[in-house]
Amino acid sequence: LIGNQHIIPGLIKACDLCNSSQMASNIIKIFTTFSKVPNIIKPIVVHKVVGIFVHFGTTQMKEILEFFILNLNLLSDIKLNGTILEKFAGFLRSSDVALRVQATKTFVPMIERKVYAKPESLKEILVNVINNIESNAIPELVFPSLQIIKMLLPLKELFGVFIENHIFTSIVSISKYNFTDIKIYSEASAIFKLILNTMKTSSKAVLTEDDIEFTIKTLQTVSTTLPSIALPLYVASLSGLLGVKLFYSVIAKDNKNDHTKSFEIFLTNCKSDQAVLLCLKICFALLCDEETQEKLASIAKTAYIPLMTSKSQDVASLAAACLINSTLDIKMILNDNVSDFLKKALSPSNRGGPMELNALRLCGAFSSTDEGAKFLEDKGISSLLSQFISAIKGYDEKDNRKLKNKLAVMAISSYSKVYPTSKV
Repeated sequence: LIGNQHIIPGLIKACDLCNSSQMASNIIKIFTTFSKVPNIIKPIVVHKVVGIFVHFGTTQMKEILEFFILNLNLLSDIKLNGTILEKFAGFLRSSDVALRVQATKTFVPMIERKVYAKPESLKEILVNVINNIESNAIPELVFPSLQIIKMLLPLKELFGVFIENHIFTSIVSISKYNFTDIKIYSEASAIFKLILNTMKTSSKAVLTEDDIEFTIKTLQTVSTTLPSIALPLYVASLSGLLGVKLFYSVIAKDNKNDHTKSFEIFLTNCKSDQAVLLCLKICFALLCDEETQEKLASIAKTAYIPLMTSKSQDVASLAAACLINSTLDIKMILNDNVSDFLKKALSPSNRGGPMELNALRLCGAFSSTDEGAKFLEDKGISSLLSQFISAIKGYDEKDNRKLKNKLAVMAISSYSKVYPTSKV
Protein backbone atom coordinates (compact mmCIF):
# COMPACT_ATOMS: atom_id res chain seq x y z
CA LEU A 1 0.00 0.00 0.00
CA ILE A 2 2.78 2.41 0.91
CA GLY A 3 4.54 1.61 -2.35
CA ASN A 4 1.55 2.85 -4.30
CA GLN A 5 2.55 6.27 -5.60
CA HIS A 6 -1.04 7.44 -5.63
CA ILE A 7 -1.86 6.66 -1.97
CA ILE A 8 -0.30 9.76 -0.33
CA PRO A 9 -1.71 12.24 -2.93
CA GLY A 10 -5.06 10.51 -2.55
CA LEU A 11 -5.02 10.90 1.23
CA ILE A 12 -4.01 14.53 0.93
CA LYS A 13 -6.98 15.11 -1.35
CA ALA A 14 -9.15 13.30 1.22
CA CYS A 15 -8.04 15.87 3.78
CA ASP A 16 -9.38 18.62 1.52
CA LEU A 17 -12.67 16.78 1.18
CA CYS A 18 -12.99 15.84 4.85
CA ASN A 19 -16.35 16.86 6.27
CA SER A 20 -16.76 14.85 9.48
CA SER A 21 -15.03 13.81 12.68
CA GLN A 22 -15.16 10.15 11.71
CA MET A 23 -13.47 10.80 8.39
CA ALA A 24 -10.84 12.98 10.07
CA SER A 25 -10.18 10.25 12.63
CA ASN A 26 -9.64 7.64 9.93
CA ILE A 27 -7.25 9.86 7.98
CA ILE A 28 -5.22 10.64 11.11
CA LYS A 29 -4.97 6.95 11.99
CA ILE A 30 -3.68 6.11 8.50
CA PHE A 31 -1.09 8.90 8.47
CA THR A 32 0.04 7.97 11.99
CA THR A 33 0.70 4.43 10.77
CA PHE A 34 2.57 5.74 7.72
CA SER A 35 4.66 7.97 10.00
CA LYS A 36 6.39 4.89 11.38
CA VAL A 37 8.00 4.36 7.96
CA PRO A 38 11.01 6.65 7.30
CA ASN A 39 10.70 9.48 4.77
CA ILE A 40 7.04 8.89 3.96
CA ILE A 41 5.55 11.96 5.66
CA LYS A 42 6.28 15.35 4.10
CA PRO A 43 5.57 18.86 5.43
CA ILE A 44 2.37 19.17 3.38
CA VAL A 45 0.99 16.06 5.09
CA VAL A 46 1.62 17.54 8.53
CA HIS A 47 -0.14 20.74 7.47
CA LYS A 48 -3.16 18.79 6.23
CA VAL A 49 -3.39 16.55 9.30
CA VAL A 50 -3.15 19.51 11.66
CA GLY A 51 -5.79 21.30 9.62
CA ILE A 52 -8.39 18.53 9.77
CA PHE A 53 -7.77 18.03 13.47
CA VAL A 54 -8.36 21.72 14.18
CA HIS A 55 -11.64 21.59 12.24
CA PHE A 56 -12.99 18.16 13.21
CA GLY A 57 -10.75 16.83 15.99
CA THR A 58 -11.81 15.67 19.44
CA THR A 59 -9.92 14.26 22.40
CA GLN A 60 -11.04 10.82 21.23
CA MET A 61 -8.51 11.09 18.39
CA LYS A 62 -5.51 10.33 20.59
CA GLU A 63 -3.57 9.05 17.55
CA ILE A 64 -2.77 12.69 16.79
CA LEU A 65 -0.47 12.71 19.82
CA GLU A 66 1.55 9.82 18.41
CA PHE A 67 1.54 11.52 14.99
CA PHE A 68 3.14 14.59 16.59
CA ILE A 69 5.85 12.59 18.34
CA LEU A 70 6.68 10.68 15.16
CA ASN A 71 6.96 13.93 13.17
CA LEU A 72 8.69 16.25 15.64
CA ASN A 73 11.35 17.27 13.13
CA LEU A 74 8.75 18.48 10.65
CA LEU A 75 6.77 20.26 13.36
CA SER A 76 9.87 22.19 14.35
CA ASP A 77 10.02 23.66 10.86
CA ILE A 78 6.29 24.26 10.47
CA LYS A 79 5.55 25.96 13.86
CA LEU A 80 2.10 25.76 15.45
CA ASN A 81 0.03 28.88 16.14
CA GLY A 82 -2.23 29.66 19.11
CA THR A 83 -5.41 28.40 17.45
CA ILE A 84 -3.86 25.01 16.79
CA LEU A 85 -2.34 24.68 20.25
CA GLU A 86 -5.56 25.73 21.97
CA LYS A 87 -7.26 22.85 20.19
CA PHE A 88 -4.65 20.42 21.50
CA ALA A 89 -4.98 21.85 25.03
CA GLY A 90 -8.25 19.93 25.23
CA PHE A 91 -6.26 16.75 25.88
CA LEU A 92 -4.94 18.32 29.09
CA ARG A 93 -8.50 18.75 30.37
CA SER A 94 -9.64 15.22 29.53
CA SER A 95 -11.46 13.24 32.22
CA ASP A 96 -9.25 10.34 31.15
CA VAL A 97 -6.18 10.79 33.35
CA ALA A 98 -4.10 8.41 31.23
CA LEU A 99 -4.82 10.59 28.19
CA ARG A 100 -3.82 13.71 30.09
CA VAL A 101 -0.56 12.03 31.04
CA GLN A 102 0.10 11.00 27.43
CA ALA A 103 -0.68 14.51 26.17
CA THR A 104 1.54 16.18 28.77
CA LYS A 105 4.43 13.86 27.95
CA THR A 106 3.89 14.63 24.27
CA PHE A 107 4.11 18.39 24.85
CA VAL A 108 7.47 18.11 26.66
CA PRO A 109 9.56 17.32 23.54
CA MET A 110 7.33 19.61 21.45
CA ILE A 111 8.20 22.57 23.66
CA GLU A 112 11.84 21.50 23.80
CA ARG A 113 11.88 21.62 19.99
CA LYS A 114 10.07 24.98 20.03
CA VAL A 115 7.30 23.88 17.69
CA TYR A 116 5.23 26.92 18.68
CA ALA A 117 5.02 30.03 16.50
CA LYS A 118 5.53 32.37 19.48
CA PRO A 119 5.43 32.04 23.28
CA GLU A 120 1.96 33.56 23.49
CA SER A 121 0.67 30.60 21.46
CA LEU A 122 1.21 28.42 24.54
CA LYS A 123 -1.05 30.31 26.96
CA GLU A 124 -3.90 27.79 26.95
CA ILE A 125 -1.45 24.89 27.23
CA LEU A 126 0.25 26.53 30.19
CA VAL A 127 -2.98 27.27 32.08
CA ASN A 128 -3.97 23.61 31.92
CA VAL A 129 -0.51 22.37 32.84
CA ILE A 130 -0.53 24.49 36.01
CA ASN A 131 -4.03 23.31 36.90
CA ASN A 132 -2.93 19.69 36.51
CA ILE A 133 -0.17 20.17 39.07
CA GLU A 134 -2.39 21.40 41.86
CA SER A 135 -5.44 19.26 41.19
CA ASN A 136 -3.69 15.90 40.93
CA ALA A 137 -1.25 13.89 42.99
CA ILE A 138 -0.41 11.62 40.08
CA PRO A 139 3.37 11.50 39.66
CA GLU A 140 3.17 10.48 35.99
CA LEU A 141 1.28 13.71 35.36
CA VAL A 142 3.01 16.03 37.81
CA PHE A 143 6.58 15.43 36.64
CA PRO A 144 6.13 16.23 32.91
CA SER A 145 3.96 19.20 33.93
CA LEU A 146 6.85 20.52 36.00
CA GLN A 147 9.21 19.98 33.08
CA ILE A 148 6.99 22.14 30.89
CA ILE A 149 6.74 24.89 33.52
CA LYS A 150 10.50 24.93 34.00
CA MET A 151 11.02 25.42 30.28
CA LEU A 152 8.40 28.17 29.94
CA LEU A 153 9.06 30.16 33.11
CA PRO A 154 11.98 32.12 31.59
CA LEU A 155 9.74 33.40 28.78
CA LYS A 156 8.71 36.92 29.78
CA GLU A 157 5.75 36.79 27.40
CA LEU A 158 4.14 34.23 29.72
CA PHE A 159 4.80 35.94 33.08
CA GLY A 160 1.22 37.16 33.22
CA VAL A 161 -0.16 33.65 32.77
CA PHE A 162 2.05 32.30 35.54
CA ILE A 163 1.01 35.05 37.99
CA GLU A 164 -2.70 34.85 37.15
CA ASN A 165 -2.66 31.11 37.77
CA HIS A 166 -0.79 31.32 41.09
CA ILE A 167 2.29 29.41 39.99
CA PHE A 168 4.10 29.99 43.30
CA THR A 169 1.49 28.35 45.52
CA SER A 170 0.97 25.60 42.94
CA ILE A 171 4.64 24.65 43.20
CA VAL A 172 4.64 24.90 47.00
CA SER A 173 1.51 22.71 47.10
CA ILE A 174 3.57 19.77 45.87
CA SER A 175 4.85 19.51 49.44
CA LYS A 176 1.42 18.15 50.43
CA TYR A 177 2.08 14.89 48.59
CA ASN A 178 4.40 12.00 49.27
CA PHE A 179 5.86 10.98 45.92
CA THR A 180 8.35 8.15 45.64
CA ASP A 181 9.95 9.80 42.63
CA ILE A 182 12.49 12.25 44.07
CA LYS A 183 12.84 13.90 40.66
CA ILE A 184 9.48 15.59 41.24
CA TYR A 185 10.82 17.43 44.29
CA SER A 186 14.09 18.27 42.53
CA GLU A 187 12.18 19.79 39.63
CA ALA A 188 9.83 21.69 41.96
CA SER A 189 12.81 23.01 43.93
CA ALA A 190 14.48 24.25 40.76
CA ILE A 191 11.26 26.01 39.71
CA PHE A 192 10.88 27.58 43.18
CA LYS A 193 14.35 29.10 42.87
CA LEU A 194 13.66 30.14 39.29
CA ILE A 195 10.53 32.00 40.39
CA LEU A 196 12.49 33.90 43.04
CA ASN A 197 15.19 34.78 40.52
CA THR A 198 12.55 35.89 38.01
CA MET A 199 11.21 38.32 40.61
CA LYS A 200 14.51 40.17 40.52
CA THR A 201 14.21 40.93 36.82
CA SER A 202 10.47 41.32 36.27
CA SER A 203 8.07 43.79 37.85
CA LYS A 204 5.19 41.48 36.89
CA ALA A 205 6.46 38.55 38.95
CA VAL A 206 5.59 39.57 42.50
CA LEU A 207 4.97 37.44 45.57
CA THR A 208 2.02 38.32 47.78
CA GLU A 209 1.62 38.07 51.55
CA ASP A 210 -0.70 35.11 50.97
CA ASP A 211 2.08 33.36 49.02
CA ILE A 212 4.53 33.83 51.88
CA GLU A 213 2.05 32.81 54.58
CA PHE A 214 1.01 29.70 52.65
CA THR A 215 4.65 28.69 52.21
CA ILE A 216 5.63 29.16 55.85
CA LYS A 217 2.60 27.18 56.98
CA THR A 218 3.77 24.13 55.03
CA LEU A 219 6.54 23.73 57.62
CA GLN A 220 3.87 22.41 59.98
CA THR A 221 3.20 19.37 57.81
CA VAL A 222 6.15 18.65 55.50
CA SER A 223 8.05 16.65 58.12
CA THR A 224 5.31 14.02 57.86
CA THR A 225 4.15 14.41 54.25
CA LEU A 226 7.48 14.53 52.43
CA PRO A 227 9.87 11.57 52.22
CA SER A 228 12.92 12.22 54.38
CA ILE A 229 15.22 12.37 51.37
CA ALA A 230 13.23 15.32 49.99
CA LEU A 231 13.12 17.39 53.20
CA PRO A 232 16.59 19.01 52.89
CA LEU A 233 15.80 19.94 49.29
CA TYR A 234 12.54 21.57 50.34
CA VAL A 235 14.00 23.59 53.23
CA ALA A 236 16.94 24.65 51.07
CA SER A 237 14.43 26.07 48.60
CA LEU A 238 12.67 28.00 51.35
CA SER A 239 15.96 29.64 52.31
CA GLY A 240 15.66 31.58 49.08
CA LEU A 241 12.93 33.62 50.78
CA LEU A 242 15.64 35.22 52.94
CA GLY A 243 16.31 37.42 49.92
CA VAL A 244 12.69 38.61 49.83
CA LYS A 245 11.85 41.63 52.01
CA LEU A 246 8.22 40.61 52.27
CA PHE A 247 9.27 37.39 54.03
CA TYR A 248 10.56 39.40 57.01
CA SER A 249 7.60 41.77 57.23
CA VAL A 250 5.04 38.94 57.09
CA ILE A 251 6.73 37.22 60.04
CA ALA A 252 7.23 40.47 61.95
CA LYS A 253 3.58 41.54 61.88
CA ASP A 254 2.17 38.13 62.79
CA ASN A 255 0.58 39.01 66.13
CA LYS A 256 -0.51 35.42 66.80
CA ASN A 257 3.01 34.06 66.18
CA ASP A 258 1.56 31.41 63.86
CA HIS A 259 4.55 31.65 61.52
CA THR A 260 7.03 31.24 64.34
CA LYS A 261 4.98 28.25 65.46
CA SER A 262 5.50 26.72 62.03
CA PHE A 263 9.28 26.84 62.48
CA GLU A 264 8.94 25.37 65.96
CA ILE A 265 6.78 22.47 64.75
CA PHE A 266 9.24 21.64 62.00
CA LEU A 267 12.30 21.81 64.26
CA THR A 268 10.74 19.62 66.93
CA ASN A 269 9.27 16.99 64.61
CA CYS A 270 11.65 16.65 61.67
CA LYS A 271 13.85 13.53 61.76
CA SER A 272 16.29 14.70 59.09
CA ASP A 273 19.36 16.32 60.66
CA GLN A 274 20.25 17.95 57.37
CA ALA A 275 16.80 19.51 57.02
CA VAL A 276 16.81 20.68 60.65
CA LEU A 277 20.23 22.24 60.12
CA LEU A 278 18.98 24.13 57.07
CA CYS A 279 15.91 25.32 58.98
CA LEU A 280 18.10 26.52 61.85
CA LYS A 281 20.13 28.53 59.35
CA ILE A 282 16.93 30.29 58.30
CA CYS A 283 16.06 30.89 61.95
CA PHE A 284 19.54 32.24 62.65
CA ALA A 285 19.26 34.68 59.74
CA LEU A 286 15.88 35.86 61.04
CA LEU A 287 17.33 36.22 64.54
CA CYS A 288 20.03 38.45 63.10
CA ASP A 289 17.42 40.80 61.62
CA GLU A 290 15.97 43.35 64.03
CA GLU A 291 12.54 43.12 62.36
CA THR A 292 12.13 39.39 63.06
CA GLN A 293 14.54 38.78 65.97
CA GLU A 294 11.92 38.89 68.70
CA LYS A 295 9.57 36.52 66.83
CA LEU A 296 12.15 33.78 66.31
CA ALA A 297 13.49 34.23 69.84
CA SER A 298 10.13 33.11 71.23
CA ILE A 299 10.88 29.46 70.39
CA ALA A 300 14.24 29.34 72.15
CA LYS A 301 13.01 27.25 75.06
CA THR A 302 10.96 24.79 73.01
CA ALA A 303 13.16 24.43 69.92
CA TYR A 304 16.75 25.66 70.24
CA ILE A 305 17.51 24.37 73.74
CA PRO A 306 16.32 20.78 73.03
CA LEU A 307 18.29 20.72 69.79
CA MET A 308 21.52 21.59 71.62
CA THR A 309 21.57 17.95 72.71
CA SER A 310 21.27 16.66 69.15
CA LYS A 311 23.60 13.84 68.12
CA SER A 312 24.51 15.96 65.13
CA GLN A 313 27.32 18.32 66.14
CA ASP A 314 26.35 20.78 63.40
CA VAL A 315 22.72 20.90 64.55
CA ALA A 316 23.69 21.27 68.20
CA SER A 317 26.18 24.05 67.45
CA LEU A 318 23.76 26.05 65.33
CA ALA A 319 21.00 25.57 67.91
CA ALA A 320 23.34 27.03 70.52
CA ALA A 321 24.09 29.97 68.22
CA CYS A 322 20.36 30.54 67.77
CA LEU A 323 19.87 30.47 71.53
CA ILE A 324 22.62 33.03 72.07
CA ASN A 325 21.04 35.30 69.44
CA SER A 326 17.55 34.84 70.86
CA THR A 327 17.67 37.93 73.01
CA LEU A 328 19.56 41.13 73.48
CA ASP A 329 18.85 40.70 77.18
CA ILE A 330 20.88 37.74 78.44
CA LYS A 331 18.53 37.33 81.42
CA MET A 332 15.85 35.99 79.06
CA ILE A 333 17.71 32.73 78.53
CA LEU A 334 19.14 32.25 82.00
CA ASN A 335 16.72 29.53 83.06
CA ASP A 336 16.66 26.02 84.48
CA ASN A 337 16.57 24.41 81.03
CA VAL A 338 19.87 26.04 80.10
CA SER A 339 21.33 25.34 83.53
CA ASP A 340 20.46 21.65 83.25
CA PHE A 341 22.00 21.50 79.79
CA LEU A 342 25.28 23.11 80.94
CA LYS A 343 25.55 20.89 84.00
CA LYS A 344 25.01 17.76 81.99
CA ALA A 345 27.39 18.79 79.23
CA LEU A 346 30.23 19.80 81.58
CA SER A 347 29.73 17.00 84.08
CA PRO A 348 32.87 14.89 84.70
CA SER A 349 30.81 11.83 83.78
CA ASN A 350 30.34 13.26 80.27
CA ARG A 351 33.93 14.19 79.51
CA GLY A 352 34.50 14.33 75.77
CA GLY A 353 30.78 14.27 75.10
CA PRO A 354 29.19 15.84 72.02
CA MET A 355 27.62 18.70 74.00
CA GLU A 356 30.82 20.14 75.45
CA LEU A 357 31.62 22.59 72.66
CA ASN A 358 28.20 24.18 72.68
CA ALA A 359 28.18 24.36 76.46
CA LEU A 360 31.51 26.17 76.41
CA ARG A 361 30.25 28.62 73.80
CA LEU A 362 27.24 29.40 75.95
CA CYS A 363 29.40 29.84 79.04
CA GLY A 364 31.55 32.27 77.07
CA ALA A 365 28.49 34.31 76.09
CA PHE A 366 27.11 34.31 79.66
CA SER A 367 30.39 35.07 81.44
CA SER A 368 30.83 38.41 79.72
CA THR A 369 27.81 39.92 81.53
CA ASP A 370 27.04 40.52 85.20
CA GLU A 371 23.80 38.54 85.05
CA GLY A 372 25.44 35.69 83.17
CA ALA A 373 28.43 35.45 85.50
CA LYS A 374 26.14 35.40 88.53
CA PHE A 375 24.05 32.69 86.85
CA LEU A 376 27.16 30.54 86.35
CA GLU A 377 28.11 31.08 90.00
CA ASP A 378 24.67 30.45 91.50
CA LYS A 379 24.11 27.27 89.47
CA GLY A 380 27.56 25.87 90.28
CA ILE A 381 28.57 25.90 86.62
CA SER A 382 31.66 28.05 87.22
CA SER A 383 33.08 25.24 89.34
CA LEU A 384 32.45 22.77 86.55
CA LEU A 385 34.29 25.11 84.16
CA SER A 386 37.28 25.21 86.50
CA GLN A 387 37.30 21.42 86.80
CA PHE A 388 37.01 21.14 83.04
CA ILE A 389 40.15 23.23 82.47
CA SER A 390 42.07 20.96 84.83
CA ALA A 391 40.82 17.81 83.12
CA ILE A 392 41.28 18.91 79.51
CA LYS A 393 44.98 18.11 79.58
CA GLY A 394 43.95 14.48 79.22
CA TYR A 395 42.13 15.12 75.96
CA ASP A 396 43.66 14.25 72.61
CA GLU A 397 43.39 16.14 69.31
CA LYS A 398 40.34 14.22 68.07
CA ASP A 399 38.43 15.65 71.06
CA ASN A 400 39.06 19.25 69.86
CA ARG A 401 41.36 19.78 72.83
CA LYS A 402 42.85 23.08 71.66
CA LEU A 403 39.50 24.63 70.77
CA LYS A 404 37.79 23.46 73.94
CA ASN A 405 40.69 24.65 76.07
CA LYS A 406 40.59 28.05 74.39
CA LEU A 407 36.85 28.40 74.88
CA ALA A 408 37.03 27.28 78.51
CA VAL A 409 39.90 29.64 79.38
CA MET A 410 38.15 32.56 77.67
CA ALA A 411 34.95 31.82 79.54
CA ILE A 412 36.57 31.54 82.95
CA SER A 413 38.69 34.67 82.31
CA SER A 414 35.63 36.73 81.40
CA TYR A 415 33.80 35.29 84.35
CA SER A 416 36.62 36.20 86.77
CA LYS A 417 36.79 39.73 85.40
CA VAL A 418 33.06 40.31 85.74
CA TYR A 419 32.70 38.37 89.01
CA PRO A 420 36.02 38.90 90.84
CA THR A 421 34.61 37.87 94.21
CA SER A 422 34.01 34.35 93.02
CA LYS A 423 35.77 31.53 94.86
CA VAL A 424 36.61 29.80 91.58
